[in-house]
Amino acid sequence: MRREYILSTANRFCYNDCLIISRGYFLIMELIFEVIRKHSGGYTATCLNDHVIDTRAANLEELHDNITAAVDARFIGRPKPDPSAIHLMLFAE
Repeated sequence: MRREYILSTANRFCYNDCLIISRGYFLIMELIFEVIRKHSGGYTATCLNDHVIDTRAANLEELHDNITAAVDARFIGRPKPDPSAIHLMLFAE
């Protein structure tokens, strides 16, 4: 179930399970990745609710490591989502 809502206050609002605070800091409660298995081999993963996170890999183990590294890099100096809040949806090309 995808929740879409906006709650306006003086310095923050919520949208799609994200808390965004006025000074550019935000905490994403869930990250949902679309993982596509390519015909030519390999995988691509794009985060659907934070389009800055995008990675590729030759196999699923490498993809897991790349997603972990990309999430860590995206949330430097900020709270990271709990690993149980990172979801993958796997599709074939």
